[in-house]
Amino acid sequence: SPDVQAFSVDEAFIDVTHCQRLHGSPQQSAQIVRQRVHDISGGLPFSIGLAGTKASAKVASDLKKPNGLTIIPPWQAREYLNDIPMRKICGLGPNIAEFLSLYGARTCGDVARLPMTVLARRFGVTGKYLWLACQGKDMEPVVSEVAPPQSIGHGKVLPPHTISARVIEIYLRHMCEKVAARLRCYDMQVGQLFVGMRLETPNKNSPAREVPNDIGQAFVLPYGPADGRHFFKLAQQLLREQWRGAAVTHVQVTAWQLRSVSGQLELFCADDSRAVDRFDAIDRINTRYGEFTVTPATLLERSTMPNVIAPAWRPDGHRQHIPD
Repeated sequence: SPDVQAFSVDEAFIDVTHCQRLHGSPQQSAQIVRQRVHDISGGLPFSIGLAGTKASAKVASDLKKPNGLTIIPPWQAREYLNDIPMRKICGLGPNIAEFLSLYGARTCGDVARLPMTVLARRFGVTGKYLWLACQGKDMEPVVSEVAPPQSIGHGKVLPPHTISARVIEIYLRHMCEKVAARLRCYDMQVGQLFVGMRLETPNKNSPAREVPNDIGQAFVLPYGPADGRHFFKLAQQLLREQWRGAAVTHVQVTAWQLRSVSGQLELFCADDSRAVDRFDAIDRINTRYGEFTVTPATLLERSTMPNVIAPAWRPDGHRQHIPD
């Protein structure tokens, strides 16, 4: 089926509605998937949920782990979900659960018996979706295409009690270069850059001090080639103007107001052809030989912590990148 949606690092939805003539019933398709994953991975166990909707299929996949197959027929979905805890429904978080508990709701059946307006008035479209999902009636489609990015960012947790400006700058430069490299990889330019730092909360036993929990600033940029060095100069400006020596626990660099390089050029923009050629050469080397093979000397002392896979990771598109 071409209708595949990667939902997280280890979860995906597949719509087999239109390929049953090729592969048989949904149950047969599930067995084909199971066999192929088993053969390719060398026996990796995984669970499959078959249902008429994505929410019901996810609930089903969680019921028989680590290697089960659970089927919820669409015409029996409401009855099947009736005694399932409502927290099993994807998207029904603790805040919504706390609100529903005021009405005595604990299971999907309890939620389904409430008037839809109870959720819709408080949570809008999300509330209506959850009310339908608890009955197996939500019709959210499988989305195989990743939407264009609204932002691209990287953050990093620092070692405990970091007060060295030099160490903080190394982390900031690292994040600036990673953001710039990703922007260039996906042919994006940035109109606004946010740089932020989270500060260590003062000890409760120490004298009260007016110390903010975080500092940050958004900088407006002219659209042009994504340059990590330029981003870092803005980060240094934030450090000089707003940081007062408090321990920093986390740094964040995020690019907003993105547009494609193929878009309209600025009327009075400088000739960036040399910079584009330089970045292109650096990016090709780093793609072939590994991230930061060519790097600013400052980053030779960067953190050696391994990359982690974010929950928003996808197998292709701008979310395919494995960030720090």
